[in-house]
Amino acid sequence: MVAAKLDGYSDVITRLVGETVACSPPTWERGLLSMQSDGVRLTYQLKNEDHADKAALSETLRDLIDELYVRMRSAGDVWTAARAGWWREGDDLKFNIDFDYAAASAPADTRPKGPWWKIW
Repeated sequence: MVAAKLDGYSDVITRLVGETVACSPPTWERGLLSMQSDGVRLTYQLKNEDHADKAALSETLRDLIDELYVRMRSAGDVWTAARAGWWREGDDLKFNIDFDYAAASAPADTRPKGPWWKIW
């Protein structure tokens, strides 16, 4: 996704990533928040494949995931999956976020049915 397109969501993305880190065990140096939407319901997981420690998802994180989805959907930016990954580099916290979108369906053929040679 183009960074400029995310500018309108930067406040909620920043809060989402901050809360994702806060929900992660202190032993984690990185984590991945995976979110899925079927258009009706959102599901999500916060994992680090290198650690057996489990993350504890807060109500604030759940609310931020909902806020991100609703804001983007309201702007016509409807995703089916999203991933927010974070990692530590020294004293810095870095993150990236990307989205998957449903394949656009072909527009319906609205031309009248009839012989191809007939002029309408």
